[in-house]
Amino acid sequence: MGLEAIEIERDVERLYAAVGADPRVASSLPAILRALAKERHDGLIDVRLVDAANDAPGARLQVLGPRSAREYVIEVSNEVVARRRPTALAWLLAHEAGEWRVDVHRAADDGDAMRERLANNWAGTLLAPARAVELAYDCWGADLAAIAEQFGITRRVAALRLGEALGHGVAIVDPRAEPLWDRPFVQRRGWLAGAHVADAELVRLAWHRDAAERGGWRVARIERGARVLWRESTAER
Repeated sequence: MGLEAIEIERDVERLYAAVGADPRVASSLPAILRALAKERHDGLIDVRLVDAANDAPGARLQVLGPRSAREYVIEVSNEVVARRRPTALAWLLAHEAGEWRVDVHRAADDGDAMRERLANNWAGTLLAPARAVELAYDCWGADLAAIAEQFGITRRVAALRLGEALGHGVAIVDPRAEPLWDRPFVQRRGWLAGAHVADAELVRLAWHRDAAERGGWRVARIERGARVLWRESTAER
């Protein structure tokens, strides 16, 4: 786990502790955020539903005031609440909470792509803290469906959180080509994030039916035909 990821994990544990929530168990993120807003923690003052007429893009973070005295409001469109699946709603809320944490901790000149990536990393950690993921893994191993159900996340996010929390090598391969790059989409976590393994090799491994017997890889199908590659690591937990 890189220094950046460790910082995010520690920050989430501090947020849970600030409202008396236990980071070893799955908790209600809306309840945690409302409790933090009640305490005006790091400038968060409200988490609220808004009318669709307000043109909120599903959910958004309102940033108020100067840099020295920032206040934050997380807004979720009530129309989106009526339409979205619970996991999608949880992710929208978690992502905007991640935007809040990025603004509190990071420089304004990080760049949009970096800030979005960090907000997504914070979102996954808020929904599934590392210690809770470790306990879930002790119970179910790499059963992505069980872990996803416990934390109210998708199996894709569950796989990424396993890699982050346990330091195991995880790569998600989506065989659908990205429009801009004309190649399959690959996400890595754990020791694979910096490993010298080409994306093309990961895609090739994903399509081998006997991948479970090839170099320790185990393959499981997840949503929309994507696959996750999982290999046990000898890293200490």
